[in-house]
Amino acid sequence: MIERYSPPAIRAVWADQHRFELFLRIEILACEAWASIGRIPEAALRRSQGKLRRRQIAEVEGRVGHDVIAFLTVVNESIGQPEARYVHLGMTSQDLNDHRDGGPAAGVVAIIAADLGRVREAAASSRSVIARPSWAAASHGVAPSPPRSASRWPGGWRSSTASSRG
Repeated sequence: MIERYSPPAIRAVWADQHRFELFLRIEILACEAWASIGRIPEAALRRSQGKLRRRQIAEVEGRVGHDVIAFLTVVNESIGQPEARYVHLGMTSQDLNDHRDGGPAAGVVAIIAADLGRVREAAASSRSVIARPSWAAASHGVAPSPPRSASRWPGGWRSSTASSRG
Protein backbone atom coordinates (compact mmCIF):
# COMPACT_ATOMS: atom_id res chain seq x y z
CA MET A 1 0.00 0.00 0.00
CA ILE A 2 1.15 3.51 -0.66
CA GLU A 3 1.51 4.87 2.85
CA ARG A 4 0.50 8.45 2.25
CA TYR A 5 -2.74 7.40 0.53
CA SER A 6 -3.90 4.83 3.05
CA PRO A 7 -5.51 5.55 6.40
CA PRO A 8 -3.69 4.07 9.41
CA ALA A 9 -6.48 1.57 10.16
CA ILE A 10 -6.35 0.10 6.65
CA ARG A 11 -2.55 0.18 6.59
CA ALA A 12 -2.52 -1.83 9.85
CA VAL A 13 -4.79 -4.48 8.33
CA TRP A 14 -2.33 -5.10 5.49
CA ALA A 15 0.87 -4.71 7.55
CA ASP A 16 3.43 -7.53 7.60
CA GLN A 17 2.97 -8.01 11.35
CA HIS A 18 -0.76 -8.57 10.92
CA ARG A 19 -0.15 -10.90 7.97
CA PHE A 20 2.21 -13.05 10.06
CA GLU A 21 -0.21 -13.03 12.99
CA LEU A 22 -2.89 -14.36 10.63
CA PHE A 23 -0.48 -16.97 9.27
CA LEU A 24 0.20 -18.13 12.83
CA ARG A 25 -3.49 -18.16 13.76
CA ILE A 26 -4.28 -20.27 10.66
CA GLU A 27 -1.45 -22.69 11.43
CA ILE A 28 -2.66 -23.06 15.04
CA LEU A 29 -6.23 -23.71 13.85
CA ALA A 30 -4.94 -26.35 11.43
CA CYS A 31 -2.96 -28.02 14.24
CA GLU A 32 -6.05 -27.96 16.48
CA ALA A 33 -8.08 -29.62 13.73
CA TRP A 34 -5.42 -32.30 13.23
CA ALA A 35 -5.24 -32.89 17.00
CA SER A 36 -9.04 -33.19 17.23
CA ILE A 37 -8.97 -36.17 14.88
CA GLY A 38 -5.86 -37.69 16.43
CA ARG A 39 -3.48 -36.98 13.54
CA ILE A 40 -1.05 -35.09 15.78
CA PRO A 41 -0.46 -35.54 19.51
CA GLU A 42 -2.06 -33.11 21.98
CA ALA A 43 1.38 -32.39 23.48
CA ALA A 44 2.55 -31.06 20.11
CA LEU A 45 -0.45 -28.79 19.98
CA ARG A 46 0.59 -27.01 23.17
CA ARG A 47 3.99 -26.21 21.67
CA SER A 48 2.69 -25.24 18.23
CA GLN A 49 2.09 -21.62 19.23
CA GLY A 50 5.46 -20.40 17.98
CA LYS A 51 6.84 -16.89 18.16
CA LEU A 52 6.72 -14.17 15.55
CA ARG A 53 10.00 -12.41 14.92
CA ARG A 54 9.21 -10.03 12.08
CA ARG A 55 12.80 -8.89 11.50
CA GLN A 56 14.05 -12.44 11.37
CA ILE A 57 11.23 -13.42 9.00
CA ALA A 58 12.16 -10.49 6.72
CA GLU A 59 15.81 -11.57 6.79
CA VAL A 60 14.97 -15.16 5.84
CA GLU A 61 12.55 -13.95 3.17
CA GLY A 62 15.34 -11.85 1.67
CA ARG A 63 17.41 -15.02 1.31
CA VAL A 64 14.74 -17.46 0.11
CA GLY A 65 12.38 -15.06 -1.70
CA HIS A 66 9.22 -16.68 -0.28
CA ASP A 67 7.19 -15.21 2.57
CA VAL A 68 5.55 -18.45 3.71
CA ILE A 69 8.83 -20.41 3.75
CA ALA A 70 10.44 -17.58 5.72
CA PHE A 71 7.52 -17.51 8.18
CA LEU A 72 7.56 -21.29 8.66
CA THR A 73 11.35 -21.37 9.07
CA VAL A 74 11.31 -18.80 11.88
CA VAL A 75 8.22 -20.23 13.62
CA ASN A 76 9.56 -23.79 13.42
CA GLU A 77 12.87 -22.66 14.93
CA SER A 78 10.96 -21.12 17.84
CA ILE A 79 8.87 -24.29 18.37
CA GLY A 80 11.69 -26.80 18.04
CA GLN A 81 11.62 -30.44 17.06
CA PRO A 82 9.78 -32.78 17.01
CA GLU A 83 6.69 -30.54 17.33
CA ALA A 84 7.65 -28.26 14.44
CA ARG A 85 7.07 -31.07 11.96
CA TYR A 86 3.32 -30.82 12.61
CA VAL A 87 3.09 -27.16 11.61
CA HIS A 88 1.80 -26.68 8.06
CA LEU A 89 0.95 -30.39 7.86
CA GLY A 90 -1.09 -31.15 4.73
CA MET A 91 -1.10 -27.53 3.61
CA THR A 92 0.41 -25.57 0.75
CA SER A 93 1.52 -21.97 0.84
CA GLN A 94 -1.52 -21.11 -1.27
CA ASP A 95 -3.81 -22.63 1.39
CA LEU A 96 -2.26 -20.27 3.89
CA ASN A 97 -2.44 -17.22 1.62
CA ASP A 98 -6.05 -17.85 0.54
CA HIS A 99 -7.26 -17.97 4.12
CA ARG A 100 -5.05 -15.06 5.13
CA ASP A 101 -6.46 -12.77 2.41
CA GLY A 102 -10.09 -13.24 3.43
CA GLY A 103 -9.71 -11.78 6.92
CA PRO A 104 -8.06 -8.49 5.95
CA ALA A 105 -10.44 -8.00 3.03
CA ALA A 106 -13.41 -8.29 5.37
CA GLY A 107 -11.71 -5.95 7.84
CA VAL A 108 -11.10 -3.32 5.18
CA VAL A 109 -14.70 -3.56 3.98
CA ALA A 110 -15.89 -2.94 7.54
CA ILE A 111 -13.60 0.11 7.87
CA ILE A 112 -14.77 1.55 4.55
CA ALA A 113 -18.43 0.89 5.42
CA ALA A 114 -18.00 2.73 8.73
CA ASP A 115 -16.32 5.65 6.95
CA LEU A 116 -19.10 5.74 4.35
CA GLY A 117 -21.64 5.84 7.19
CA ARG A 118 -19.92 8.91 8.61
CA VAL A 119 -19.94 10.55 5.16
CA ARG A 120 -23.67 9.82 4.85
CA GLU A 121 -24.30 11.37 8.27
CA ALA A 122 -22.31 14.45 7.27
CA ALA A 123 -24.32 14.73 4.05
CA ALA A 124 -27.56 14.44 6.03
CA SER A 125 -26.52 17.14 8.48
CA SER A 126 -25.41 19.48 5.69
CA ARG A 127 -28.84 19.19 4.08
CA SER A 128 -30.26 21.66 6.57
CA VAL A 129 -27.39 24.07 5.92
CA ILE A 130 -27.96 24.20 2.18
CA ALA A 131 -31.37 25.74 1.52
CA ARG A 132 -31.25 25.53 -2.26
CA PRO A 133 -28.95 23.89 -4.72
CA SER A 134 -26.56 26.26 -6.42
CA TRP A 135 -26.10 26.16 -10.15
CA ALA A 136 -23.36 27.67 -12.16
CA ALA A 137 -24.49 30.59 -14.24
CA ALA A 138 -24.21 30.37 -17.96
CA SER A 139 -22.80 33.13 -20.08
CA HIS A 140 -23.51 34.69 -23.47
CA GLY A 141 -27.26 34.74 -22.95
CA VAL A 142 -27.60 30.99 -22.43
CA ALA A 143 -29.69 30.04 -19.42
CA PRO A 144 -28.13 27.59 -16.98
CA SER A 145 -29.65 24.13 -16.77
CA PRO A 146 -30.20 22.33 -13.48
CA PRO A 147 -27.62 19.71 -12.58
CA ARG A 148 -28.41 16.15 -13.61
CA SER A 149 -26.20 14.55 -10.98
CA ALA A 150 -27.98 13.52 -7.78
CA SER A 151 -24.89 14.43 -5.81
CA ARG A 152 -25.44 18.15 -6.47
CA TRP A 153 -28.88 18.21 -4.85
CA PRO A 154 -28.96 18.53 -1.06
CA GLY A 155 -29.30 15.04 0.35
CA GLY A 156 -29.34 13.58 -3.16
CA TRP A 157 -26.09 11.71 -2.82
CA ARG A 158 -27.15 10.45 0.59
CA SER A 159 -30.43 9.11 -0.72
CA SER A 160 -28.81 7.60 -3.80
CA THR A 161 -26.36 5.67 -1.61
CA ALA A 162 -29.09 4.47 0.74
CA SER A 163 -30.55 2.26 -1.97
CA SER A 164 -27.17 0.62 -2.60
CA ARG A 165 -26.63 -0.43 1.01
CA GLY A 166 -27.05 -4.14 1.64
